[in-house]
Amino acid sequence: DLVRNFYGVLAGLFFVAFLDIKNQPQLYRRKALFVLFSIVFFMIGVTPLLKLSWHYIERHNAFPVVVGFDRNWSSSFVQFKQSEIVVTPTFDKNNYTFHQVRFYPGKYPGFSIVEPEPDWSSYRSLRFSIYSKKAYQLTLRIHDDAHNLEYVDRFNKKLYIRSGFSEFIILLDEVRLGPESRELDLAHIAGLALFSSDLKTQMQFAFSNIYLE
Repeated sequence: DLVRNFYGVLAGLFFVAFLDIKNQPQLYRRKALFVLFSIVFFMIGVTPLLKLSWHYIERHNAFPVVVGFDRNWSSSFVQFKQSEIVVTPTFDKNNYTFHQVRFYPGKYPGFSIVEPEPDWSSYRSLRFSIYSKKAYQLTLRIHDDAHNLEYVDRFNKKLYIRSGFSEFIILLDEVRLGPESRELDLAHIAGLALFSSDLKTQMQFAFSNIYLE
């Protein structure tokens, strides 16, 4: 924010300087230069906003894909915690493209999706696959706008991953009944996360895109 504000201030100062110069023929070149600098710094400042706006459009157009590791827009909505995408070639299996993600030792390493496309109410299930060289257990978490940050006020599910390929089909009726004292609002989904708990050694998983059916 500070960097973007700095560019905004520079753009404003150059524009003020342009307005402050009197309309004299010998000063037209200087005025044109100030206008050019003002436009350049303004565009630099708003580029991240334009990029994010475009990613919102791409995310909407890709729906019912909820997480698209192979899509540029995912960089604005997928957050990694003690984990990262591994820069290695993807591979295809069972009509899925898999993307390598490395989990580092920590309390809750994994990734989360902030501001997913919110209305899941017209779909029946969430579907994805995971490839692992070792059997392991991950946790899937889904919450809505009304989530009060308590564990019992969201959908939590342990995913038992076998060595090799594991396919998961999560019924949205199950997600809806996840909170202990209410129903989760499938029309206002606010976040999704896949993570490990108390990971002691580095692990690597390959995830397919996550989508609704």
